[in-house]
Amino acid sequence: MPSFPLSLRLVAAPLWALALGRELLLTRARPLVELHLGGRHGLPDARALLALADAEDVRGLHVTVDGLAEGWATLAAAREALSAVRRSGKFVSFELEHCGNAELYLASVGDRVWIRPMVQVQALGVAATLRFAGDALERLGLSFDLESAGEYKSFGETFTRAWASPENREAIAEVVDGLERELEEGIAAGRRLSVEAVRAAIHDGPLDAEEAHRRGLVDGVAYADAIRKDLDAIFGEKDTPRLSFARWARAHLARVRLERWTEGRRRVAVLHLAGNVVDGEGGPGAPVIAARPTVEKLVQLAEDDSVGGVVLHIRSPGGSATASDVIWRAAAELGRKKPVVAVLGDVAASGGYYIAVAATEILVGPNTLTGSIGVVG
Repeated sequence: MPSFPLSLRLVAAPLWALALGRELLLTRARPLVELHLGGRHGLPDARALLALADAEDVRGLHVTVDGLAEGWATLAAAREALSAVRRSGKFVSFELEHCGNAELYLASVGDRVWIRPMVQVQALGVAATLRFAGDALERLGLSFDLESAGEYKSFGETFTRAWASPENREAIAEVVDGLERELEEGIAAGRRLSVEAVRAAIHDGPLDAEEAHRRGLVDGVAYADAIRKDLDAIFGEKDTPRLSFARWARAHLARVRLERWTEGRRRVAVLHLAGNVVDGEGGPGAPVIAARPTVEKLVQLAEDDSVGGVVLHIRSPGGSATASDVIWRAAAELGRKKPVVAVLGDVAASGGYYIAVAATEILVGPNTLTGSIGVVG
């Protein structure tokens, strides 16, 4: 970018910076930021939550939680980011409109957790369901010819067996037991309870709201208007100023873009790769990692001098071996020109992991599932 004087560059500032100036002024009252999760609201970007931890113009964060459907690794990343907000000295509270494993695990990092009076705590532990059609196909006179490599490559068992092989049961049990430990230990640490007490609460569930309060899983049972009054009392201010997380995030993004634009800094690009790995262009429907557009994007990032490094955020069970191979090659070529780091999400298996090995470093969360069914024909 040409080195224009700062005053000239500000005059030519993009419209987004001018339009969001009003948003920047909203934080002068040091508001309580409100975040709604669940329903049509997914989990926010962990980077925005971490930025909130560093924000001096925010006094706290209140999170209203409906049902969550995210995977365990995504959930753990959001939980750690919320923990960072609390560790920064900001007050973090939760209001549970629905409560299962995920909601209680996430909310356990809060300073204060309220639950609605009629909500049941459906934290019942972790389980896995396996389905087998081998017996049904046999009754219909059908057979399924399968070739696979390795005792633990259980993908084909769905079509050839009536129940799980010992190796399949062992692998699934390891995953379930690991997630169960994470759930119990996470809730126990956040709520300052013993693991045994949390395990007993899960075993005895579902629990009504009052019983969950009695066992220390939540701090109070209240409706939304009473919770608002409690928050005002905590902050010692009637009608505490409030700001939605979406508006705060827009203001933060305006700051970041303005700083980058005025200083001409190089940036780190994040490329999200989610879904099955497929050949060609892909198509409508669920998200996929299509070979041709993905390779084009990787080449574009390699040639863009304003990009100093690339993060590949991968959430994929795998798919086409040929598509995975050409994407891996493009990622490896990108890595010859600038740093590439792979961050694995809920799952990165087979072709998804194949792509990741092109990176200089691979980072995973404690709940990321990484593996492969191998080659099955």
